[in-house]
Amino acid sequence: MRKILFTILSAAALTVSAQTGVYQVGNSDFETKWTNDNEPGNGWNSFGSANTSGLGVLGGIAKRSSKKNTVKTTGHNGSATAVQLKSSRIFGTKANGNLTTGTINMGSSTPTDESNHNYTDLSGEYKNCLFAGRPDSVVYYAKFKRGESSDYKGRFHALIHGNYAYKDPYETAENKAKYLIAEATVYADESSDWVRYSGAFTYTGKEDATSYLLASFTTNETPGATAYDEFDIDDISFIYNSQLASVTYDGANVSVATAMNVAKAYDPNKIVLTANGVGASIEKNYNATTGLLTITVKGNDVSVNPTNVHIYTIQFATASAAPKLASISVGGQSLADFGLTFNPATTTYTLPIAYHRGIVVEGVAGANSTLMRDEEFYETYALTENAFYNDHNKTIELRVKNSNGDERDYVLRFTDAVSATESGDYPGALSVVLSTTAEGSTTTNASPLANEQISLTKNSNGTYNIYLPNFNFSGLPVGNIYVPNVPLAGSAMNATRTIRLTSSEEMAVGAGLGHLPVVLKLNLISSAHKRLEGAIDIITTGTTNPILTRFSAIHVDCVPFTVNENAPQNSDDKDNKAYANQTLWGYISKASTKFIHLNEAAVRKPMTYVDMSVATLADDVTAEDLKQGAVAANNTLYYLPATSTLTGKNLIVNGRTTEFALNDAVAIEVPTQFSADKTSYDRNFTTTGYTTFALPVTTAASTLNGTVYELKGFNAARSAFDFAPVANIEANKPYLFEANNAALFANGAVTVAVANADTEVKTHTGVGVEQEGNYGETKVLASDATNTYYGYSNGQFVKATTGTLNCYRTAFSVANAAAGARSFAISINGTVTGIITLDNGTMSVEKGQIFDLQGRRVLTTKKGQTYIINGKKVIL
Repeated sequence: MRKILFTILSAAALTVSAQTGVYQVGNSDFETKWTNDNEPGNGWNSFGSANTSGLGVLGGIAKRSSKKNTVKTTGHNGSATAVQLKSSRIFGTKANGNLTTGTINMGSSTPTDESNHNYTDLSGEYKNCLFAGRPDSVVYYAKFKRGESSDYKGRFHALIHGNYAYKDPYETAENKAKYLIAEATVYADESSDWVRYSGAFTYTGKEDATSYLLASFTTNETPGATAYDEFDIDDISFIYNSQLASVTYDGANVSVATAMNVAKAYDPNKIVLTANGVGASIEKNYNATTGLLTITVKGNDVSVNPTNVHIYTIQFATASAAPKLASISVGGQSLADFGLTFNPATTTYTLPIAYHRGIVVEGVAGANSTLMRDEEFYETYALTENAFYNDHNKTIELRVKNSNGDERDYVLRFTDAVSATESGDYPGALSVVLSTTAEGSTTTNASPLANEQISLTKNSNGTYNIYLPNFNFSGLPVGNIYVPNVPLAGSAMNATRTIRLTSSEEMAVGAGLGHLPVVLKLNLISSAHKRLEGAIDIITTGTTNPILTRFSAIHVDCVPFTVNENAPQNSDDKDNKAYANQTLWGYISKASTKFIHLNEAAVRKPMTYVDMSVATLADDVTAEDLKQGAVAANNTLYYLPATSTLTGKNLIVNGRTTEFALNDAVAIEVPTQFSADKTSYDRNFTTTGYTTFALPVTTAASTLNGTVYELKGFNAARSAFDFAPVANIEANKPYLFEANNAALFANGAVTVAVANADTEVKTHTGVGVEQEGNYGETKVLASDATNTYYGYSNGQFVKATTGTLNCYRTAFSVANAAAGARSFAISINGTVTGIITLDNGTMSVEKGQIFDLQGRRVLTTKKGQTYIINGKKVIL
């Protein structure tokens, strides 16, 4: 509730009322004491004050019967009072609720009769509303409840008219044309909550020295249409606008702002001002000395509401004013940050930093001045660049001109860099993280590390310049990043600057990105060893550049080590990429270890190895640091520097690890052989038959839980593979295995030698038959014109048209020239057996098959004959 506001406005309105009228209707918050319980009074009238002379003796009855249609109710925002209009039935006739600033005329018992209307009664002070205002709109709060099911609304109708007893409705067209000044209609929808409604006034162009407001609320704009409606009304106010709507000077539009600038001399005949208020006034005050035009826009109700004023200024050029700058900034810093004092009359400044064309210089034009732009740059990039760069002279200029065409150059000179231990090139690698936002969802994509060096130079004022050449993102060449005047506090180099990207490469897009705010956070680990790490954020918030608007954030991470950029990469369907293996050089800090497995989780494929043997590990780096970000299931090998004291699974120092842990579900790659004090393999072996394996390890067969057999040859006469047990297993060689325990190794302390795992994993017989292993991801086997792959079915080898072979399993390949038999058997130490359940991932056979002595499967047996059952000769 705005009781205080209405009290002030009402007091002002009453002061003016006896003269020219009011600007707000009194008691429009309905808090002032009512005339009676059914009549708000003080500006608002209902049936209690209606004119019933046209009804004769029935007038008093009609008035008393209608009074109940206007009652008090709780107000908007919980205030004490609002008015509620009701529609009802009176003597069987539906009667609308009605509230007006004029007088209700009850002339007929028929609701639609034209003698029933509201009108401005000029015969009495409280029967009309003498109105001085020319409002732009009206606002009120309302709740509306329909009494019947048809679709209709509560209505507010306001008429501003001339000195005449105007009627609403049923005024004649002639009188409307003669007296109507303005009109507004605002409907209220059905709602059980208070709703704010507003509507604009439409003006006819008519005026009168004396004017009145005839405003009316009704439960239905159609007389006698409905009953039992309830229309709650509160806080009615008339709005008077007081802002500038438009400014034109010398035929050209000027964007409206609190402070405007026109680089021309002032001529009062050339300026056109319009306000957004119908009755608003505009006052102009021009100061010829300063060229400043002050514009004051006052609302139509300013006489009773003196705060309804808005002030604007336009700075015009003065004939005597020379062109000048109001300020200069370098890299987003003021000249004061460089120990310099700016003076518009001083046109040359020498900065205590080194020159580079990536330094951003910006200026603000002074009065009667306009910054000039580099037209060649604008034609190339469609961007405004106000600084002019001279690489030969190592200067940057800003140029301004006035309305007379006079020009002035402001020249910035620079100081050469000084020698320092910190200066030089810092090798390392970068990852660019691009974040894009679409439909409320943000997608982040980080590029794999790529080698880039960062250069540092020292300025004469003790600050440093950071130079990152040939920056790119998403394969798109961008340009050179140069961040000037960066302080060094301890090892921290932090700064927020504005930069411009430069490049001699024709395809680079950096220059077209304009001036870019960046946040720099670097850690100078060692100036002697040239080790640097940290991040750079390019701020895209608020940009309108079409390239930058694609990204909600651009983040650059730099690490103090370099990578093998030619290493293979894994990827996913979202274009995330991660290295499949990697070799690192340089310095690996604790903070930089999180980038070793960059994007690995996204592509869901582990690295096979990380070779850090020639790098330098920081003393505080842990094994957990090196493995952070890795896919959980992995066989990643970590080759550490010779001086490293780290131990753990697959951490290799000087060709040795405390434990070689092999994950059965993941491929392995061993670029450099090593030994292991302990070996673990998470594969569960079957103990009910034969299985196969091929591993990159060398160890005694006695350390395994079972018997190991190798392929010795092929017996063409019996169509059988010949196997024999071995005392030692060799790396990268396939074997047949009869397990007696689910674990491969007899105990956890088995010492093995791990060989290079990129060699061929095969055993040759010399007659076109091979046992073939697999270290990589699942291998698809398919017979072709040269070789046929064989698996097991019903105790014998049978041709496999297609199949798959998982990691560390084997299959058998037979040259087609040797594949005359329809099927093959297994012979161990010369004995043919059908006891094979070869667990190779896809191909298997069960025990219990019966064979003759030639290795052929027998479906029926004869008494007294010798057969092979479960690997033993049996006489039936």
